[in-house]
Amino acid sequence: MLLLPLLQHPLLIRVDCVFFDGTLAYVQTPFYQQGDLQLWLFGPALPPPAVGAPPPAPPRVLRSEMEICTMLRQVLQALVHMHAHNVFHRDVKLTNVLVGDDGSPVLCDFGVSKMHAGLTMAAVASAVTTAVQGSLTLAYAAPEVIRQEAQARGGEWADVYSFGVCLWVATWGKLPTRDPATHCLSSSSKAQLRGGGGNVHDLLQKLLADKPSDRPSADQALLHRYFSDTHEVSLKVYGCWPSPLPLTLTVLLRWLSSTLALSSTSRLRAPSPTPRAARSSKCLMCKC
Repeated sequence: MLLLPLLQHPLLIRVDCVFFDGTLAYVQTPFYQQGDLQLWLFGPALPPPAVGAPPPAPPRVLRSEMEICTMLRQVLQALVHMHAHNVFHRDVKLTNVLVGDDGSPVLCDFGVSKMHAGLTMAAVASAVTTAVQGSLTLAYAAPEVIRQEAQARGGEWADVYSFGVCLWVATWGKLPTRDPATHCLSSSSKAQLRGGGGNVHDLLQKLLADKPSDRPSADQALLHRYFSDTHEVSLKVYGCWPSPLPLTLTVLLRWLSSTLALSSTSRLRAPSPTPRAARSSKCLMCKC
């Protein structure tokens, strides 16, 4: 979380304050009443089935392909910004993307994130695999991370794979099946992608490649025709260019206005009447 003030992006969750009470740290962020991306895609979760009952069918995706493309494109934009600053999320999943009141996604939960600058590839891989042991979400993690192999492409390989799993779930409503020995996509999942022939199938083949060296970077994935073609269709249907362009501009303007408001508020804030030494909790960021 302490990396977030260094990033400052409208599609990354904002940290308002960090309070310390002894050895405990409390992070204050905005409240997102729309919930996370999983709720946005499938609605409220169903109760678990009774003991002995057959497993439930995969949840029905409530959003159109254009809506999913628009939302996930912005998640990818957030990853591009992070990777440009040598920061890697390392736990990208649907429940770690919140939905703002304006419908824009906000990437959150940077508990296992870390900045890697000036490190060798082996050092990056070692730092990643060590830090995420016991913390990563196995269903979304890259296979080489689960196997703890000493290989990496700057660290973004794990985020790109996890993003691919998010796209798979958003498209078909369930997780891809994996080979239990290698943790790569199973033969049935690969056959599903090869036999599809659509833009989303082609993109997923690249994002979920077995080898990190075969996967695109986040900015390369952003240029895939899945994103461009989907928005060309929406342009023909609706006669206008919908999100992400207007939505991105809206989010950017909101971020600029909030930044200016915070700046003016900090200049006008009166000093606290209570001595800092007498407090049990201290605010690190807003200096209150």
